[in-house]
Amino acid sequence: MCVMTKWSKKLLVACSAVVLLLAPAACGPRDTTGPTLLGGAWDDLSVYEAGLVPGERAALETLPGASIYHIDLTLAADLLSLEGKEQVRYTNRETVSLNDIYFQLFPNVNGGSSTITDLKVDGKEAEFSQIPGFRDFRVSLPKPLAPGEVVTLELVFTVVIPASPAASSGLFAFYNDILSLDTVYPVIPVYDQTGWRLNPPPPYGDKTFLDASFYRVRVNAPQDLTLIASGYEVEREVNNGTQTVTFAAGPSRDFYLGGSGSFQKLTGTVGGTTVNSYFLSELNEGAKLSLDVTRDALESFNARLGTYPYTELDILPLALQGGGIGMEYPGVFGISMGIYNLDLVLETTVAHETGHQWFYNAVGNDQINQPWIDESLTQYVTGLYFLDVYGDPGWEYSTGDWQNRWDRVGAADIPIGMPAAYYSSLEYGAIVYSRGPLFFVELAETLGLSFDSYLRKYYQEHKWEIVTTDGFQDWFEDISSQNLDALFEEWVLP
Repeated sequence: MCVMTKWSKKLLVACSAVVLLLAPAACGPRDTTGPTLLGGAWDDLSVYEAGLVPGERAALETLPGASIYHIDLTLAADLLSLEGKEQVRYTNRETVSLNDIYFQLFPNVNGGSSTITDLKVDGKEAEFSQIPGFRDFRVSLPKPLAPGEVVTLELVFTVVIPASPAASSGLFAFYNDILSLDTVYPVIPVYDQTGWRLNPPPPYGDKTFLDASFYRVRVNAPQDLTLIASGYEVEREVNNGTQTVTFAAGPSRDFYLGGSGSFQKLTGTVGGTTVNSYFLSELNEGAKLSLDVTRDALESFNARLGTYPYTELDILPLALQGGGIGMEYPGVFGISMGIYNLDLVLETTVAHETGHQWFYNAVGNDQINQPWIDESLTQYVTGLYFLDVYGDPGWEYSTGDWQNRWDRVGAADIPIGMPAAYYSSLEYGAIVYSRGPLFFVELAETLGLSFDSYLRKYYQEHKWEIVTTDGFQDWFEDISSQNLDALFEEWVLP
């Protein structure tokens, strides 16, 4: 891995210049004409209510113009391919007209392939072109989409699912009797004042940067496959060995689908949320610990930050490769099978992935160019989980572990706020995941006893939005009436 000792100031200025997205631009009335792929009117979001705890259902009224995805997936009997249909209702929430809309095809960079076979815009055949790099494609709109206007895009696509976990570290594969479909559908990336965010995926770290959207997904799959997905199950039918299951998820940053023919399940509850810990028979004890930790983490973060928004949270084991031990998705997270018998590592990872439901999913950020905003903060609140469960010894364990990991790169003063690709693999873990939470310790000490209430308010005010480095600093300066330039220059900014 190449270690960058000098970085492009121009790129970093462009990344940090992205403003904090507060409320979307005012949108015109949503066009409800034309059939939807899975039925119902576009502006009827009632199907998502049952997936949200009562206190979070107001989001259905406060996200005008959020994209709505209807997706129909048919998995092959061998689970190594699928056919899909997708319909997206997209609203231009920007201040400029859009001549094109981009989609990203993540299977093409995750060891499989995704091919678009047909595309329509508002019911009419449209032109689209593949962008070099094979992940992105551009849809040419028949006329510019003005601010506030909506358009419906329909796609037909096929996906080849790899049987090897190597290219995606096990996040996109059918391997070891576990199916994991990481962003398997064509998805529209973020558009902001810098344009479409078509960032090349870094060699490690997260690869998506998406707006909060709504998803209805119908899955046709072999009957014996236990399906795990973002959101909640709306309906199910079984005919001639095939199950047809519809899920509704949203608001959420993404939609995840996984499963296995061998999964068993343990279940518990926290408030209005059901927690499901799926497992293979040999992982029974780790599954029990995962369930207990997730419940404790939900109680900790609910109290400190605000209630987890969904009525369900699922945990599943994944055959992860290449050093990865956990991955977060909306309402779901995967844990490497290899750590199910390592109690302390498993507990730390499960608490961390639970924390991502607050930071990455509810409060979004550019995970490619500014990963510290979710990863470093999630590490910090993982330390708060250990404080809540184990008292001062738990907090001392967390801060000591962060310092030890930072020491792996000589406690170097490498900024935590760089793009993921600017770090070596060793630096990424030592800086973003270790120096990063120590920055939050310093920030908390600087802001004093009010920091806990500030953090809760930060989460509450930015749910379903996108935060940037500049926006983060500005918000904490405004609420605390303190100048944080010196602190951010020392820890965050290159």
